Amino acid sequence: MRWLISMVVLALAPFATAAELPPSPEGHILDEARIFASEPERLAALSQRLTEFSDRTGFRLEVACHGSLIGTTPFGQAIRLRDEWLGEEPGMVVVMEMDGGKWELGWQEVRTVLTESGDEVPVLGPAAVSPQDRIAIRNRLAELPPMRAGSMQDAETFIEVLLDELDLALSEEPDAGPRRGHVLILGLGLLAGMLLVAMLVYAAVRRADRIAGDRFVFPDVKVEPRLGAPLGGGKVNSRSFGPSAS
Repeated sequence: MRWLISMVVLALAPFATAAELPPSPEGHILDEARIFASEPERLAALSQRLTEFSDRTGFRLEVACHGSLIGTTPFGQAIRLRDEWLGEEPGMVVVMEMDGGKWELGWQEVRTVLTESGDEVPVLGPAAVSPQDRIAIRNRLAELPPMRAGSMQDAETFIEVLLDELDLALSEEPDAGPRRGHVLILGLGLLAGMLLVAMLVYAAVRRADRIAGDRFVFPDVKVEPRLGAPLGGGKVNSRSFGPSAS
């Protein structure tokens, strides 16, 4: 009987955890792990930056610092807190399990539309982050040193790097990608044109050098002796007549 009770408790643990979700923190940071307890001014400064970022971009970044998660994972907790805290607003919930140095991101879902060809295309609003940028942000966070257990400094660095990456992604206009593509195509066309002109100039210079290097060879012609005046170039015949008879 005791093992049966234990199995029931473990089976119901995720639902109990989900039912006990904390409310959204006013300063955008839930510090259940109390990593900022010794320096509340650093927590206040970080909360102020998160508030300014949210007001400026319209993107809500909520942070939850837990000591240890029981009956769930950082990813599961991030998804539940996202649904509870954000609703339909654009944003993300970051969950950090400080005792294990683990973290996860709970992105707001991206709306998609179905095209005539059957493909799903994401629809991005003014405060939405594209799937490509989400992958780039996650890769950037993965490059950070492993988070030390209970480290306030590591948690603070993680949040600041995430803010910088989000700021960069949200500062790009939605049509910046196609514009960059057009600029790239234009640059390649210009480069190809310059290369063609250079090849034509090179061919012209080579042809001029070849003509300048050519030598005109005149064959030796045997010339017979010439008669007549010196250098006359021909034979001279002359006749004389006497005085006519009267």
